[in-house]
Amino acid sequence: ETFHSKMLCFSLLVAALLCLCRAQEEEDVTCGSLVKLMNVASDHRLHSHDVAYGTGSHQQSVTGFINKDDSNSYWYIRPPHGKSCSVGTPIEYGSVIRLEHMNTRRLLHSHDIQSPLSHNQEVSCFGDDGEGDEGDNWIVQPAIMSEANHKNWQIGDVVALQHYGSGKYLYTSSAHKFGRPIHGQLEVSAIGTAHVSYTTSAMWWQTEFGVFFSVDD
Repeated sequence: ETFHSKMLCFSLLVAALLCLCRAQEEEDVTCGSLVKLMNVASDHRLHSHDVAYGTGSHQQSVTGFINKDDSNSYWYIRPPHGKSCSVGTPIEYGSVIRLEHMNTRRLLHSHDIQSPLSHNQEVSCFGDDGEGDEGDNWIVQPAIMSEANHKNWQIGDVVALQHYGSGKYLYTSSAHKFGRPIHGQLEVSAIGTAHVSYTTSAMWWQTEFGVFFSVDD
């Protein structure tokens, strides 16, 4: 591991210990929060790494990964492309956000290119140093209607992420597994509701433990 990644892991551990008690409570996910998102159907975390797709865009690949402790499954919550927000500002359902991969600082992205296995819409990581384009924008929505009784995205909520530009939803399935060099990891793609029901848990992502900030932090 590089010195930079070791320092990120150390900082994350310290912050996580400081936030442990607060993270057990019902709290809002906010601008600047660091989260993991677990796919409800597969129990795999949204994941990326410095491995490019061999086809399609050849951008950094995005996968589902079963190991819950891997630091490559952490994502920062960022404002939409070209916008700003104050750290600690709660994210309301229906908001447009970006997800920045912690270790590579590239952004969760989609575009009109076929994914390599399912031939859905490709999802990649794009940009440099936290800057990309409008293809990085996603709308966060409550996936389970019982959780729509609060207006803000909260820790533990299950959400659906709709790509702002295409209207398609972040999706993964155990039917689509990669071989080498990322053997066993699942393809993550974007899919329309014409192909799969909005009620399918393959489009649902649970907000797992991370580092969360309030306005007072």
